[in-house]
Amino acid sequence: MNHIGRGNVKHPYVFETGQATHVVTGILYGAQAFFVFDREVSEKEDRQNIEGNLKVMINKSSTFKIEGQGSLQMIDKDIANVDKFSCKFHGDFNLEKHPVSFQEAIEVYRSLPKLLGTNGENAVPQKVWLMPLKSLDSTAAQLVRQISERLIRDAQNVLEDLSELQLRCNDVEKCKTTQQFPQIIKKVKAFKELVSQYKLDFQNIMARKLPLIRGGGEEEGVLAEILKKVHSSPFNSNDLNEWMDYKENEIQIISSLIDKMLNMTIVSSHITLQREIHSEDVRHTVCFVLTSLETPEPYLSALSNYWMKQQNQTMCHVLMMWKKNKHGSSQMK
Repeated sequence: MNHIGRGNVKHPYVFETGQATHVVTGILYGAQAFFVFDREVSEKEDRQNIEGNLKVMINKSSTFKIEGQGSLQMIDKDIANVDKFSCKFHGDFNLEKHPVSFQEAIEVYRSLPKLLGTNGENAVPQKVWLMPLKSLDSTAAQLVRQISERLIRDAQNVLEDLSELQLRCNDVEKCKTTQQFPQIIKKVKAFKELVSQYKLDFQNIMARKLPLIRGGGEEEGVLAEILKKVHSSPFNSNDLNEWMDYKENEIQIISSLIDKMLNMTIVSSHITLQREIHSEDVRHTVCFVLTSLETPEPYLSALSNYWMKQQNQTMCHVLMMWKKNKHGSSQMK
């Protein structure tokens, strides 16, 4: 431990300026790899059954044999379970070719250890160990306090709930029924955009406030107030999920109605309807109108109004700080 003694510090100014609180004492090298499998699921298919089959195939992937050309040898039943899945790779490995199917993903997965290099030269930092500078010099900056685990967990739950809603919106947008009715997809896209914007705002707030609280610049109560404000806003998890549940149920009902009406033409606008009615080969027309799709969504308006209000308050605060700094600069002159 002599090499991290006070006399061996090459940049002693960090103790006086407070630019750092810790020094790295150890680094764990390695590499991470993530395979994201995706496929479209129709209303008639069982999503849980499809997910279950995929998990079974992943678990038994180690038993698949590799043929001469390096391709995976699978029986027809196994191929049928994964044939419709596409794959995207995310990770620290520099692949010559990214996998696009389940079979290619397994082949890449088996080759990962070799890609690290003979001596691990292709590995990247995965974990670091830190030592407080306060242990070397009493004048160094330090973390004044730790934030309570309850508040950190609450903040994590907020972000996870918003991320889950984004995924649900993506699934709804891919649904065949949704794509047949522009009124539905327009509302879902508006909802997803508001959720995404709010999530980004919340992340920015956390990025600013957490270091200040840990450094003693602000009290922990500031974080508690931020979370309280989230839970009392229209963007609280219960209301967001309730709207999404309602929309998914609406789509399911419409899908069941469509299944019952065979040889039916779906039109998404009055213009298209008029064209169909006045077609030469049409003598009689029976219309089933889904009037609820055009109904305004008060909750979406509430979300939009709340978010816009927050943006205006932020802009006013920034403008006030700018004027204050400008006034201070004038006095200094």
